[in-house]
Amino acid sequence: MKAPICLFLYNRPKHTEITLNNLALAKDAINSDLYIFCDGPKKEATPQELENILAVRQLAEKCKGFNSITITTAEHNQGLGNSIINGVNHVINKFGKCIVLEDDHLVHPDFIQYMNHYLNEYESEKKVMHISAFSRNSYLQFVMPRVFVSRYMDCWGWGTWTDRWSMLDLNLDNVDQYLSNEDNLNRFNFSKLDYHTYFDQNRVKFKTWAIFWYYTIAKNNGLCLMPKYSFIKNIGNDGSGTNEVVKASELASNFNNNFKPFRPKLKETLLSEFYIQDAYAKRSKKRFNRPKKWLHDILSGIRNKIIGSTI
Repeated sequence: MKAPICLFLYNRPKHTEITLNNLALAKDAINSDLYIFCDGPKKEATPQELENILAVRQLAEKCKGFNSITITTAEHNQGLGNSIINGVNHVINKFGKCIVLEDDHLVHPDFIQYMNHYLNEYESEKKVMHISAFSRNSYLQFVMPRVFVSRYMDCWGWGTWTDRWSMLDLNLDNVDQYLSNEDNLNRFNFSKLDYHTYFDQNRVKFKTWAIFWYYTIAKNNGLCLMPKYSFIKNIGNDGSGTNEVVKASELASNFNNNFKPFRPKLKETLLSEFYIQDAYAKRSKKRFNRPKKWLHDILSGIRNKIIGSTI
């Protein structure tokens, strides 16, 4: 059985139209069940925002190209964090696994195949808690295995199973207790990435779910599968969404290799640690950034000439 796909939409009709059309063209889309969750308007929504929310819902209703399409619309605004948690709970508890996308995720033609292969491959391997389809650019990509594991979790195009997702811990007291241990804090931050600061956004009001899912995985010594080259492009980092704007050059992660099954060793390596540190560091804090980017661009250009572009 193909894993159902959860797609979360809100108020960006242009992004939504591109995302829906692109997803429908992916291999195995016609054999997949699509669950669309449309968030509702905020109390202070402007007439333009209300118009955009309506336009998104109309696009969802016109959507075609899947085995089935189920649309859920919220009367009031839940926020991205609550919307994703509630939507994933609804689907994953019914089917045992799911694939998750947002309104600005452009998928590789092999994305659905990639996700289903590893969701089936590691369904009984409880240590694997998350399948990621996205990887940021790094000069280290060229020496990584085709797929590798890390405790780090990326939330742009991902999948998991009911028994893992049910472990999600949103309790800040538990987080604080876990991170009060210096070894846990260093591992959580990969020694140099300040991921623990993201919890501060949730002290007054729940805003982001992803950092809690990463914490849950890290706390339980779980692993995430990550591809050497991404099966996702993010088209929404233009200031129109909830999250921060990121340079496009950081996100268009070599989108031109086809999926080939590969079974990685289920053990984090020093190389994967270095990759996360390099790829996910804030660029303003990185040393020797220009030489690394120069090396990455040269290697990317050579590979692109050999392989060609998929889309």
